[in-house]
Amino acid sequence: MSNSAQISDLRDQDFHYLTAITKPHIEALLQADLLQESMFDEDLVEVTAEEVRYIVRRNPQRAEELAALRPSKQARLEQYLVQQNTYLAEHPHAKVETAFQHAHAKAAHLKIQAWATLTVEGRKLALAVDANAQRAAARLDGCSVLKTALPPDLASPETAHARYQGLAEVE
Repeated sequence: MSNSAQISDLRDQDFHYLTAITKPHIEALLQADLLQESMFDEDLVEVTAEEVRYIVRRNPQRAEELAALRPSKQARLEQYLVQQNTYLAEHPHAKVETAFQHAHAKAAHLKIQAWATLTVEGRKLALAVDANAQRAAARLDGCSVLKTALPPDLASPETAHARYQGLAEVE
């Protein structure tokens, strides 16, 4: 549950909530200077703003998993481009624009369009990787932020984090 309307409804009914926020929301909190990148560590860090507690952490194992996924995703897209280019070479009436749209959809599905750019060179599709954008995408790898209105006397940061992790068992 991360919808602000749902959270507002819970507050109106005097319920507490505990939710993880999305990467774009984390980025917004970083830009607003409520959070700093230096806060993301293996140890839990808590920030309170307007009666909302943010519990910040970096999971190094998850960061490694995500870092390992990037080359794999790039390789999958490159293999897809080889297939598309082979098809285009064997079928002179095939539309390059259609192949480009399919490749673009594949990049979007892999969620790498922030650092991988597709181009058309004649009847061939090509991939360019922006290393700076790739590093920027990796900057929040393994980072998580929990958001709650639970008072600290009801749940320490460690307790809130443990309860949130326990939700995986419920699902």
